[in-house]
This record gives sequence, structure tokens and C-alpha cells, in this order.
Amino acid sequence: MFWFEPVWVKENILPLFHGANEIAEAAWKGRLINTTHFRPELFVELKAGFINLFDRPQSWQWERGLSRILHQHLILAFRYGIKDDRYLSFEEVRRALQNTDDAGRAEALRYLPILITSRSAWQKYGKIFLVEVWPRELRYLSHATTNSFLYLAEKVPQSFPSVVKLILPFLTTVKRCDTLFYRFRREPDSSMVTQYPDAMLVLLDKILADHSIPPHQFDSLLNQIVESKPSLATDRRLRRLRRIAMEHI
Repeated sequence: MFWFEPVWVKENILPLFHGANEIAEAAWKGRLINTTHFRPELFVELKAGFINLFDRPQSWQWERGLSRILHQHLILAFRYGIKDDRYLSFEEVRRALQNTDDAGRAEALRYLPILITSRSAWQKYGKIFLVEVWPRELRYLSHATTNSFLYLAEKVPQSFPSVVKLILPFLTTVKRCDTLFYRFRREPDSSMVTQYPDAMLVLLDKILADHSIPPHQFDSLLNQIVESKPSLATDRRLRRLRRIAMEHI
């Protein structure tokens, strides 16, 4: 309708999306059910209201499925905003991430790998997002975002060392990670464990505390690291992880 009667839509439909309007919640829910992203001509008209949405899912008590779609739109607005300022600037995306809840930030991260299908895409989208956009305040560290960062690292194998280097400051220790390294164990000959033993050791040492429950067959995973790079056998980090493995045999 916007394309056929833009003036009428601006006067009669778009005001329904303003936060002060009593049916704004219903209007946004109806639009977000359509997962197709906004065309720039429409998004620029709704941009302010869209940014304000990241304060509202908690007060509006949106179900997680709808919140997930909202945060997917945030990542798309970041992507398109790199070339078109009618979408969101880095600062606007960062502010939305700061204003939303922990689950929302984790959902945004889990959608990011969709954009990263090659090394060049990692440089173009993933690296820029982590360096220029992601909030760096310590209060945004959490188990939920840590799990999403690990998911990102797994889904971008072609840039694994670079991903690990950038996500490391944003990671917390985890209580258990039995399912997080399933693919690494399932594909031992071509996995990131054998291709990038240094990066994998750094990652494991960061997320596993002495009291953490390690992945299943953790000792085998550590053996793969040493087989790929024997000099790591005496590394203090690997020795500490060996002790954790021994405690959970």
C-alpha cells in the first residue's frame, strides 16, 4: 500500500506505529510477523519507532518468538545500513543492543552467521559488527551471549582464529558445554580443533573454569590439539584442562 498511496499511508497508517498510540503494540506485532525486511523508503519513516522497540518487549511482554524476529530485523538493518544511511548506523544498532534484554542480545548474535558465508563476508559484516557495534561494557557479559558467541565461532569455520580473537573479551566461563563442541568431535579430521589448535586452546581455556563440566570425550579433544601441534603438550593451559578432564572421567 505504501508504494501506491505513500501520502495516505504516512498520514493514516504510520502514526499507528508510534509508541504513544494505544494500538502501537498490535501494529508492530502485525508487521513483524512478516519476516521480510523493510524497504528503505518505508524503514526511514519507521526508524525512530523501530529503535524504541528495543525498550518495549519487556513492558509489552512479547513472546520470545516475536522478539527473535525483531532482533533478526536489527541485524538486517545493520547489514543494509553499511551502504544505505536510511537504515541504522553503527551507533543506533549499539544503542538498541544496550537497551534490549540479555536474551535479545543473544538472539541477535545467533542470527549474525546468516550473513557470513565466506571470508570476505566475515570481514564485511562479522568483524565490523564485533569491532564497531557490539557493546563493550562488562555488564553485557552473560552465559547467554557467551553461548551465542560460541555458536558464531562454530558457524564461521573459515575465519575461526579471527572470530576467537575478537569474541574472547566478551566471553564468560560456562557451567557446562557438553553440546557446544559436538561438531568438533564428530568431524575430527577436518574440524577446527585440528586446523586451529592454538585458537581452540585459547577458547577452551577462557570458557572452562576449574569447576566447569567439560564436553563429552574432552580428553580426546585435548589429544587432537596436541596431535595437531605437539608443542602445546606442555602448555600450562592445556595441563589445567587435562586436570579438568581427569576429574570428569
